[in-house]
Amino acid sequence: MRIASNLLSIVLIVLTVSFGCSGPAKTASRPSVATPPGPTIAGTWAWLHDGTIDDIRSTETETWTLTVDGGKVSGHYDRLVVFESSTGVPFDCNQHIRYGLRTRYAVEGTVVDGEITLSETSYEVTPSPCEQSHRKLKSYKALLSPDGDTLALLWTDGKQNLRRVPEGTVIEGAGPAVPESSTTGRWTWQTINLMADGTKRLEIESWYLIEQDGEIRGDYRRELTVSGEDGETIECAGEASYRYTDRFKVRGSRKADTLHIVELSAEHADHPCAAPNRSFDEATGALYGDYIVLTWRGRRRQVLRRPLDRASATETAGAALRLAP
Repeated sequence: MRIASNLLSIVLIVLTVSFGCSGPAKTASRPSVATPPGPTIAGTWAWLHDGTIDDIRSTETETWTLTVDGGKVSGHYDRLVVFESSTGVPFDCNQHIRYGLRTRYAVEGTVVDGEITLSETSYEVTPSPCEQSHRKLKSYKALLSPDGDTLALLWTDGKQNLRRVPEGTVIEGAGPAVPESSTTGRWTWQTINLMADGTKRLEIESWYLIEQDGEIRGDYRRELTVSGEDGETIECAGEASYRYTDRFKVRGSRKADTLHIVELSAEHADHPCAAPNRSFDEATGALYGDYIVLTWRGRRRQVLRRPLDRASATETAGAALRLAP
């Protein structure tokens, strides 16, 4: 009995030492679950604003493209402002009732502990006779909404909310307008004048030019339509309105953006109201993307523009940007 008791004591001691050295029991580890990333400012954003001041309607659109690499933000945005005369009176700068100003801004910024800062670093404008070529660069504090669909930009004296553009969405008119570097193609000009005797004169010119190695040749057609006041008969025509067309051949040259145009010959209309044949004229001018600005003898200024179906999106694209709420 003493021997059995001693053996039982030894077994209990061994078991106690064994369990005491093993420490607490281990539990099975759970598989790790990745935390989904939060909203990011990377992507495409858009903004639009309409307004009217002093009979001039303006449409402003911006399309932002941003990328994020670590805490560094880079990208650009295209800004287009379209002005339109609501009274039909043309603007002096381009002799038309509508014009657009397009600018591309380079943007850099940072994302640090959730705080976003953005700064415009440079800009490039699309040539236009209405362009003033001066922009003030701004810096922004940006706030991203919890759902990631709105990016609020705040600066010293303003605020605007950008809206995220869903992937795959095509924004009409977005992107820089690349102006033609040649005068080759069709050009138009139009003016309406109310004369002292009450008659209204509508002049439309259609030009076609070919440029090669700095030399320019071509022609243009001028159509004149005159209407009497309140339908009154015009004496030379014997009716309330008349119309005739003259045609001209031209040649010229271009160095960089500076032009010289000379009229060579003309086919004048045989019409009782047509003015006597005049001497040929010449002009100096400049190419501004979709415009040619000419100054004829006597300092008469004329702005030719590419037809809308051939022009860049500078004047027409902005109004097309409408994102569904």
